[in-house]
Amino acid sequence: MRSFKIVILREQSLCYYHLISLNGVSIDKKKIIAFGLVRIIEKGRTAWMEGLRVHPRYKRRGLGAFITKYNAGLSASQGVERVRLITELDNEISPKLPRLIGMSKRLTMNYLWKKNIGDRLSQESSEFHRATPEKVFTLLSNLPGLVPRNLLFYNWYALDLTRANLVALDKTVTFWIGTRDAKTVSLCLGLRTTGPRGSEWCCTIYAQDRSAFVSTLRFQIRIMKKNRLSDLLCIHPPKFHSAIPQIPQLQKRTYLLKFGLFERNLR
Repeated sequence: MRSFKIVILREQSLCYYHLISLNGVSIDKKKIIAFGLVRIIEKGRTAWMEGLRVHPRYKRRGLGAFITKYNAGLSASQGVERVRLITELDNEISPKLPRLIGMSKRLTMNYLWKKNIGDRLSQESSEFHRATPEKVFTLLSNLPGLVPRNLLFYNWYALDLTRANLVALDKTVTFWIGTRDAKTVSLCLGLRTTGPRGSEWCCTIYAQDRSAFVSTLRFQIRIMKKNRLSDLLCIHPPKFHSAIPQIPQLQKRTYLLKFGLFERNLR
């Protein structure tokens, strides 16, 4: 995987633009006023743009737009098929930046974050079994509507639902299949990651119905507790948002954000 970072540095009253690789170039962090990252993933097929940040004192000066356009050009120069990114939809500015370079929104997913989740949970109504990438691929081939648009979200990324991507993901995440009355009702994946307060459990849930979603979310909270974690980030389709209050621990002080996956094809 190749990675590139565009960094905007302040030099007295001027700004100049300096492109560096992530391979250890040393710069004065106090001079950084904006930066953005491009990762070349999926064996060179996709340029993933992320990590765009602008110092509060230098916002509304076009720096975010400059970095977005620059990274789009950089991505095209790498011979990729497409450019993708995830951005918050409730933010006034964020959705405008990808549209500056001709990107369009392909999918919306909800990101739920909750800290200090308690231990009291009712028993889930489904059974869960760990699954191999091959089993997941076969399952989803037979349930084409379970994962919207065949785009699998995990943490802050999204990948096409292919056998190769599932095998690559298996090195980072764990897959589970949920069943009820011997029928598949959900797919979930989880991993330990770093959040605002340190280590947290990040999971993605796809379910056939509300009951399956709630049961799978309870199961993921149990997995989180087994990993001795208390903070949860749960990614899920927006249609299940109204089911979350069925879990008492998530009824208060739960943060929910909508994120959109944007894409532009280059070929």
